[in-house]
Amino acid sequence: NPRKITLMSLSGLSRGEFSTRNIEEMEMLILEKLNWNVYPPTAASYVHIFISLMPPIRPSVKNTILQRACFFSELALFEYAFITERPSTIALAAVLNSIDGLDITLMSLRDRCKFISDIEDLCVLDKSMKDILRLRECLWELYTLSDQYEQHDVEALASNSILSNDYIHLLKLQDNKSNGMSPVDVSSLPESC
Repeated sequence: NPRKITLMSLSGLSRGEFSTRNIEEMEMLILEKLNWNVYPPTAASYVHIFISLMPPIRPSVKNTILQRACFFSELALFEYAFITERPSTIALAAVLNSIDGLDITLMSLRDRCKFISDIEDLCVLDKSMKDILRLRECLWELYTLSDQYEQHDVEALASNSILSNDYIHLLKLQDNKSNGMSPVDVSSLPESC
């Protein structure tokens, strides 16, 4: 059972160097400077940031992608393997899964290319293609075990390749992270990008 550390205990640990009042004042100063923003970013937080980078598409489509990506990111909470993954990487896998299989008339290949490029510009991806695909596959596996899948997607996903070759080609990430280059090999993107 976790126990709370009291101010008196902290003061004692400082061997009397700091009084309980000193510790309390410093804690308040830190919280005020941080504007009380003391929670770590979650995968869902990154999903919202990534979705805000989407090119103009129908609001209903954007909302569907957002809801689905948030659901994928929440599924990661149930799998221990995700505990060591960065929330931004989980969010990327969730967003990619949410747009994968989306009808091309709802979000064109050009819009998908731009969207992924904008995400890359915003953050430094430290995962290789293999790592991201592994996360995506794990999220898909968790998704297929969910009630959401049973209710809405059994037929739809059976007719689509979950990780289509064209889309994987679009998202081809370089394994070499130390060369200072973009983690996405844009030289192999389709001409329509």
